[in-house]
Amino acid sequence: MENATEINVQNQVTTGRYCASYNMMRNLVTRLFRLKVVPIMVFVGILVLGVTFNNEYKKTLQVVQDYLNSKMVRGIVTKVNNDTNMPFMSHQQLQNKDGVKNKIVIASYMRSGSTFTSELIQQGKNVFFVFEPFHGIYHQQYRRKDSVCTRDGACRFTLDKLESRNTTFEIFKNIFSCKMSFLPAEVLASFWKFESLTGRSRLNKCYKPKTLNNIRDLVKKRKCIRYLEDICNRSNTILIKTIRMSLDILFDIFSGIPHLKIVHLVRDPRAILNSRDVFFFEKNAPVDITSIKTSAYALCDRMYKDVITNKDYNQTKQGAFVLKYECLATDPMTVTKILYNYLNLDYTDSVPNWLQRHTRGNKTEEGKVGAQKGNSLSISTKWITRFSQNVSKLIDKECKILYKSLGITDSQSMLQQYRKNKPKLYEEMCRDYRIQLNQRRLI
Repeated sequence: MENATEINVQNQVTTGRYCASYNMMRNLVTRLFRLKVVPIMVFVGILVLGVTFNNEYKKTLQVVQDYLNSKMVRGIVTKVNNDTNMPFMSHQQLQNKDGVKNKIVIASYMRSGSTFTSELIQQGKNVFFVFEPFHGIYHQQYRRKDSVCTRDGACRFTLDKLESRNTTFEIFKNIFSCKMSFLPAEVLASFWKFESLTGRSRLNKCYKPKTLNNIRDLVKKRKCIRYLEDICNRSNTILIKTIRMSLDILFDIFSGIPHLKIVHLVRDPRAILNSRDVFFFEKNAPVDITSIKTSAYALCDRMYKDVITNKDYNQTKQGAFVLKYECLATDPMTVTKILYNYLNLDYTDSVPNWLQRHTRGNKTEEGKVGAQKGNSLSISTKWITRFSQNVSKLIDKECKILYKSLGITDSQSMLQQYRKNKPKLYEEMCRDYRIQLNQRRLI
């Protein structure tokens, strides 16, 4: 009986203690609420839980990423690609071996072989190509660092907003960032104008623009341009080809675009002038002496300035890769290996096959536009037999200083070499490529 009474007393004491503790906690919480401490504690608790969840989320995401990159899953993805023709690539596949997209600009001149070169580079894997985005801004002119010039050499120094340095930089930046919807209407117009653009057929299915650009036309274009942005984002190389930019403006603005490489495509100016003459006039029409003299001076002056600009820039920074079209035509395999190595592109079996089809054919006449399937060396040297001696001497006079920079000789010496040994016509000009290839041990 005494034991029961003792236990009862102990229970009452314990209960009293619990009640006292409960009352103390209730009073404490009440006071904390009044002081607005509890909401802060709740917020801190939620924050701690959020950080913990985020850490766990990152761990889970890494596990999923590792799984997606496994050989088994890559095999499944490859099979899906083959079955559906829908490209699906992991984040790593979108990048090159350095972990970034290749960004390439071909800077050249009208009728210099720039379309052929751009198609050659597109033989690399997953290349997104933009053809002449500045056509709607400059048309038959080109941009220098401080002016806008015509093909005949006349320059103006008053620039409008579309021609400004900042606008030029933003256009390049938005293309390389796959933000096509941010581009001005004049650039978007070139996407529908030229067939060479990657994804152009898809654009035409989405919308065929009217003759005149109006607000409705631009709205529809910006809507359809999303298809291009998707293709661009899934590429691992973005390539822009332009004949409307000199190297001085490119070097000036490209310091703000990392991992970008410039290919400066040059060609014997006599071959360029011959190709332009055939392009604009009848093939067998006589050459206009006055016109060819003006064009020769303007072309060689522009080319020489670009060559010197690149040489000076190379003294302190990495300048442009000089690609000589005659060397590409004479020894396409060697020069292409060097070019692909510089651009960080994969030289796959499809590249030499494409070169064989486009440089060793029977065609010996230069076409209007695009990469021709013909004998590239015969096409490139057509000027030797077409230009008269007087025309050749006139061009030599205007371009003498450029010849020395490119490693080529006057027209009379070229004619003698042409008759003696045509394949070695540009041997001196192309000597550096063979040396480079041996040094890099690519053979």
